Amino acid sequence: MIDSAPGFAELHDVVSRLEAAPGSVLVTLAEGCSWRREGERTRQALIAALSHPERWVPGEGAVVLDADGVLRSVAEELLEGPIGQIAAVHGGSIQLVDARDGVVSVRMHGACRGCSAASITLHQRLERDLARRVPGFERVVDTDS
Repeated sequence: MIDSAPGFAELHDVVSRLEAAPGSVLVTLAEGCSWRREGERTRQALIAALSHPERWVPGEGAVVLDADGVLRSVAEELLEGPIGQIAAVHGGSIQLVDARDGVVSVRMHGACRGCSAASITLHQRLERDLARRVPGFERVVDTDS
């Protein structure tokens, strides 16, 4: 939860909740507000906020992730979601071993272990998605290779 962010101060009666997670921002409008009426103002506030993330103030209990935490979180999301689904369809799985200093380490299981197509999944899909979402990402390494 975000207590404040640039551009949102004037929307205190419009936006009831602002949450940020690696790769996403969730804006919840207050009861009685509509995206049709308030969407443009809210979009402009979001642009202002995203232009100055260093001025965001986390709410009580918020966890502020460092670069490794963001990398781990996004890698977990991808491996539990679309990338993991690709592996599962082919009778395997991909386990996150570590995420540190721009490098994601994984271990292949089941049919993925030793499969030549697994390297395509890792290096074309996972690396592409991580590079798109995580500044400073460098590469994925298979700990079994």
